[in-house]
Order: sequence, then structure tokens, then C-alpha cells
Amino acid sequence: AAFLSRRTKKCRLFYVQNYVKLSKLVVDHPETNDFYIYVGRISEEKGVDYLCQALTELGKKGYIVGDGPLLTELKNKYPNLVFTGWMNADQMVPYILKSRAFVFPSKWYEGSPLIIPEMISYGLPCLISTYSSASELADFDNSVFFDSVESLKKCLMAKRIPIPKLSKERFSLDSYLKNILGVYEEL
Repeated sequence: AAFLSRRTKKCRLFYVQNYVKLSKLVVDHPETNDFYIYVGRISEEKGVDYLCQALTELGKKGYIVGDGPLLTELKNKYPNLVFTGWMNADQMVPYILKSRAFVFPSKWYEGSPLIIPEMISYGLPCLISTYSSASELADFDNSVFFDSVESLKKCLMAKRIPIPKLSKERFSLDSYLKNILGVYEEL
């Protein structure tokens, strides 16, 4: 949040991490699952086409959860993948629990995609595009990043994908409320 004082013409910036509803369910041994999962808008900038291409070229399985302008095109081009369409959070759970890793293939910079900490809370490893600020939400020591279809394919071929650590306190409602109230107190 940014606030501009009319008297001094100075801007004060405050960073408040958004609240994320974290899962109490955890994927048991994701490395034994065969499917990779994407959740989000099915559009050019999201990089879903890169993911579909990489999965198909490697003969890997994938769940593509979401809706958008490329859904029909990608569904026709990649019949080997499971396209679910839009789902609410409860409907996604069975797909998440059967997944090996979550893939965030965005081709552009995104502010603070909350899907990353949400998927980490399920105990899923995350493969994250370096083009997005999503990389700032993950633990660098235990995350896997890629910047092209070829580097994504190398990530998908890995026998073991590390699971990032997650500070549940950082994304909790209590933490959010404490931080936002602190901003108001300083104004």
C-alpha cells in the first residue's frame, strides 16, 4: 500500500503480505504420483502452452485446471492431458492430492501469485518460471526455477523435486491483520 501525504508531498510505502488460506491436507509422497498440475487462467501470458508442450514431448501426464481463451485450442492440441475447466477450491483437492508437482509457467511478471504458497501448503513441490515474482514467494534453496521450455523439460525429468519450506505465519490471517493494523497506526 502506498500513501501520499498532501502536506509534504512525500510517499510512504508499506508492504503487507496477503492472507492465504493454507491447506490442512498434505500430499503423501508426491514423488510417487504421475501427474503435474497447473491451476489458473488458460491464456497466452500464463505459459500454459509451454507446459502442455513440455509434458507432451516427454510423455508426462498433466492436469490443467482453469478456463480462458486458449482452453479449447490447447484441449484439442493436447488430448493426452486432462483439462478440467474452472473448478472451485474444494473441487480441485482430489487433483492436487494426486499430483507430483505444481507448475507455474507464467511468461510475464506477476505481482504476488498466492497459488504458490497455497500449493506449498499441500506439500507439493513447485516448478516456477523465473519471469514472475512468484519466485520471491518460494524458498530458493528448495525450489526449482525454469526460464524456457527446454529448462522446464529438464525439471520435469528430475527424479526428485524438492518441496519448498513455507512460513505459515507469514501467510496467516493473524499476521495479515497485525500488519494492516500496524500500517493504519502509522498513518
